[in-house]
Amino acid sequence: MKRALSYLLLGLLMSVLIYTVTGVNRFGDHSIGVGEHYLEDGLEEAGATNLVTNIVLDYRGYDTLGEVTVLFTATTGVAALFWRKRREDNEKE
Repeated sequence: MKRALSYLLLGLLMSVLIYTVTGVNRFGDHSIGVGEHYLEDGLEEAGATNLVTNIVLDYRGYDTLGEVTVLFTATTGVAALFWRKRREDNEKE
């Protein structure tokens, strides 16, 4: 019974994956590309004079915030590991 349920769940997951992959072009079909839109309308929409800053902060702000959060978390984790190791070394001496 468990095995049949596992196969059913796996089949459902694979069906959703295949349906999603086959429908990718429909969702991304635009008459003008994103890059062209940034170049043509970026300065007027955002109001800044630097196009790169417009793209990073205005159009991709949440994505950039997510990347910074991941980098901060990774750096904090590595620092905590080094701090713990250093503290253990000091206690041994």
